Amino acid sequence: MKKNREEFYADMLLLLVTMFWGFSYIAIHIAIPETGTLGLNAYRFITAGAVTALIFHKRLAKIDRETFKWGFLVGASLCATYGFTNMSIRYTSTPNAAFLCAMGVVFVPVIELIFMHKKQTAKLAVSVILSAVGVALLTLTGGGALPKTHLIGDICGIITAIIYAFEMIATGIAVKEKHLDAVVIGILSMFWTGFGMLVISAAIGDLGVPVTRNAIVAVLFLTFLCSAFSFIAQPVAQRHTEASHVGIIMALEPVFALMIAFAVDGTLPTHMQMLGQALMILALIVLEVDLTDVLTKRK
Repeated sequence: MKKNREEFYADMLLLLVTMFWGFSYIAIHIAIPETGTLGLNAYRFITAGAVTALIFHKRLAKIDRETFKWGFLVGASLCATYGFTNMSIRYTSTPNAAFLCAMGVVFVPVIELIFMHKKQTAKLAVSVILSAVGVALLTLTGGGALPKTHLIGDICGIITAIIYAFEMIATGIAVKEKHLDAVVIGILSMFWTGFGMLVISAAIGDLGVPVTRNAIVAVLFLTFLCSAFSFIAQPVAQRHTEASHVGIIMALEPVFALMIAFAVDGTLPTHMQMLGQALMILALIVLEVDLTDVLTKRK
């Protein structure tokens, strides 16, 4: 009973994180005209890293070389992930960016198979095919043509998913195989991401200052709820729930993005886009859920 209760609370915490990340797409749209695409990430991650470092300063005092190294690897991957994510959001629609960037969970087993020679199951092929068809339905417009600006954003979204898959694999190795402190890894990754973005944004002149109320509120939301809270909450929650739960819950991120897009400007997906979204969610479910195990438990 205690285990079930802990698992339920962990799932609810992950659902909250997923909701924040889904809502973040519209906040990024609001903030980047004033902060710049890379400048926004510099603000949110440096501040989030500083806040969490103050809260967990005792854990940071125990940092060693191995933790520092893996924190850098995860941070570098996260830096690239968020850079491409914001580019995707800038050049394509919020729903497209949300769905494409969420595809990292599908790329994880593919990367593990190719680079780590990890044996995969037949359901992986089904999941990848469903995802590919879903992406096509989601991004292709009438007549099969892609608007140039949307195409750039869609490509950035797919690149984001691939890099994010590498980031998830690196985090898993650091926390599970190397037995490093997940909270410290999260803090270091935020710092590395923030400073990386700061250097690049300053070098190319993509660092602005938010001045309007809406932009400031958006930056604060992204900093404290989508970064400081979420990047600590996620690894903590994953200690008490199954991996299949995490995959399914995180698949709801684009759904929250669609909800906020509709609430703000009344944006509705086309019928083909809705079919594509359904196939992509189905792909995640097929990939993450062991139907044989579920049916066995029911018997």
